[in-house]
Amino acid sequence: MQSKVSLEGQFSYNIVGFILFIILLVSLVAYFLYVLFKHKPTPKNNIITKDILIIKKKYLYQIDSLYNEINSNKIKSRTAYNRLSVLIRSFVLDATDIDLLKSSLSEIKEKDTGILYDLIKEYYEPEFSKNNKGDIISSINKTRKVIEEWK
Repeated sequence: MQSKVSLEGQFSYNIVGFILFIILLVSLVAYFLYVLFKHKPTPKNNIITKDILIIKKKYLYQIDSLYNEINSNKIKSRTAYNRLSVLIRSFVLDATDIDLLKSSLSEIKEKDTGILYDLIKEYYEPEFSKNNKGDIISSINKTRKVIEEWK
């Protein structure tokens, strides 16, 4: 018996289209892998080079001003110690970007700041005690020396 249904040939894909599809697929996978694993460039830090001599000059001027206020009896020893403590801590912040302004003495010791710990320790009792006046002139001279020798 003869059938009026004719059979079609075998179905096949166009080889060029298949190759283009594979190339596109490989390209997309490669792109996503690149994005996923690419090395992020280190951001260029716009660090302004600090001129330590200018910073030293600024704080040595402030020490001289404090010294003059003490000699003219404009401020008390306790206030002078407080200002001296803020002054050296601000100097360290400007010179090194290490913020010690709100750090306690034990926190400063943990940061291993060397001579700075000893200097601020010297300020502590006269700064917070009503009875101990300390030797503010000696402390100012030590602070001046630390700033002058800072590298």
